[in-house]
Amino acid sequence: GPLLAAALLGLGVPLRELFLWTALPGALTLWLIWRVPETPVIAAPASTAPAPAAGAPLPPALRRYLAIYALFSLGNASNLFLLWRAHELGLADAALPLLWALVSAVAMLGSAPLSGLSDRIGRRRLIAGGWTLFALVYALLGWPGLPPAGLWPLAALMGLHLAATEGTAKALVTDLAPAADLGRAFGWYHLISGLCLLPASWLTGTLWAAHGAPLACAWAGGCALLAATLLAFTKH
Repeated sequence: GPLLAAALLGLGVPLRELFLWTALPGALTLWLIWRVPETPVIAAPASTAPAPAAGAPLPPALRRYLAIYALFSLGNASNLFLLWRAHELGLADAALPLLWALVSAVAMLGSAPLSGLSDRIGRRRLIAGGWTLFALVYALLGWPGLPPAGLWPLAALMGLHLAATEGTAKALVTDLAPAADLGRAFGWYHLISGLCLLPASWLTGTLWAAHGAPLACAWAGGCALLAATLLAFTKH
């Protein structure tokens, strides 16, 4: 997708038309979903494990983790700010999708090996390392002297951050939640992600508009670094 967008932008297709054309694969996807036949669901045998009491609080270790994750999420604004910074630094419009393609490619290639690494060194260490990498990326992203060529290695580092944290952060929820309460635990995890994304993007955008990229990036990186420190030193 990003590679095709870069090619079309390079051929002079206006950005507005490019966004309109994305409706075509979206409509095709919906049509294919409706064409997939549904199979009857076979009920799983009833579990012998005692179900958690209704309204019972989540385990303390999971609540601490979710609170720390919320702190990180308050600085984890929309990834479009990375592309906006690239635009500010003068990167050509046709190169912006290529920059995001690099992020996606590194995240895709690194996800399996880094998720496997979390089985050996522990989830918390890998997540804390990924959040620290996020803080480094944003510290350099806000650097006033950053040359446009420096965006490419930063995009690769952002991909590494995603590879290290996206799957591992969910795996830690599974580790900390009772097996019979996984649905509620993941409900809280995704609720926090959704609730924090809007204020995170609003805060970052407001700081960016009022004071420029350095302060906005410092906010995002500071939240990530504090969250990484808390996660690394918080007891299970």
